[in-house]
Amino acid sequence: TCFVYGVSYTGELTTQINIDVTTAILSDECFELSDNFITITKEQVIGGTVMLAEGGEKTFTCPSDDMADPVVVTTTGGGTADYVFLITDTADVVTGISEQPVIDFNGADPGIYRIRGLAYSGNLFVAVGDDINEVPLSDECAQLSDNFISVNHLTPVAGTVSLEDGSTSSLNCPTS
Repeated sequence: TCFVYGVSYTGELTTQINIDVTTAILSDECFELSDNFITITKEQVIGGTVMLAEGGEKTFTCPSDDMADPVVVTTTGGGTADYVFLITDTADVVTGISEQPVIDFNGADPGIYRIRGLAYSGNLFVAVGDDINEVPLSDECAQLSDNFISVNHLTPVAGTVSLEDGSTSSLNCPTS
């Protein structure tokens, strides 16, 4: 934290860096320090990186099985700021926000999602429905993770199988 004071003086300014300006002699003649000061708080927020607890940045979940589809996220390289996980679609529109590193996709519409980490200070501004590239994420400092986790929340499609001639049965006579 830093404090910015105003100073009015005559003569030569004698102040130095890292002194207590409230008790120091700031000029070789007359001086007066302002009655108040501006507080500047330096806070670095670091989004770090996100990955799946089992490693990697891509996973598959099944939307049609009515079973829990938890995705467990870990972060590295983040700072001490507040941290949330933003769930977006592939166009970076927020579909969910989680303070917890376990995100259950059961009940979510089928689709491809991205999970990003967001370190921030102040108040979180981003909300469901916002494009993360178009809105302020917080009213102070904010940084997204350097990467995202891709979640393919899609029902597998097995398609159809057939032989080269289009038939679906074959007679096979093994020889002994």
